[in-house]
Amino acid sequence: MMDTVEARAVYSVLTIEHWCNGENDAGLFNIQSRGVLIMFKIFINIYVYNISCVKKQEHEEKTLRAFINDVVSKELNNDELINKHLCKNSQKDKAKVDEIISMQIDLLRKELLSIKVRDISYKKYKELTPTEQNLFLATDLTKKNIIVAYHKNRKISDFLVVNNKVASLATMNKGGTLIFLKFCSD
Repeated sequence: MMDTVEARAVYSVLTIEHWCNGENDAGLFNIQSRGVLIMFKIFINIYVYNISCVKKQEHEEKTLRAFINDVVSKELNNDELINKHLCKNSQKDKAKVDEIISMQIDLLRKELLSIKVRDISYKKYKELTPTEQNLFLATDLTKKNIIVAYHKNRKISDFLVVNNKVASLATMNKGGTLIFLKFCSD
């Protein structure tokens, strides 16, 4: 399904193409050069691609915001939070893993007790300082999924968000390097 920005871009390309081919209503301009049309199409493709990338990043942040709001609201118990927001755990020892995740949620909930959710800010990996980036043991694939939550410039927690699900809400410090504890199979 095409969103409105993409639909407008496609309409604009088609309109310009008709105009360039002399099919404009006024008949005032008849551009024979296909170069203008090609450059315009390239520009529109780059624009639409950038919009979709920004929307994906915004969606990951919305996923994390929804998770944190549900943790703070206490309307959902830990099992419901796991089912709603975390990626699927298909490990052999699922009960033990879910227990560990539940303890992590409890720690996060305790951390968030004295914080107003609206004051939490989020930074993607690429927005972190080089010093902060070097703390993570991250591959090119995981770098785009790392989000760090802050409250008034104090780090609350590190998150890994994959496919609109929280893949990790805890890291382990191994020799000064942060390694995500990812319990799901995705």
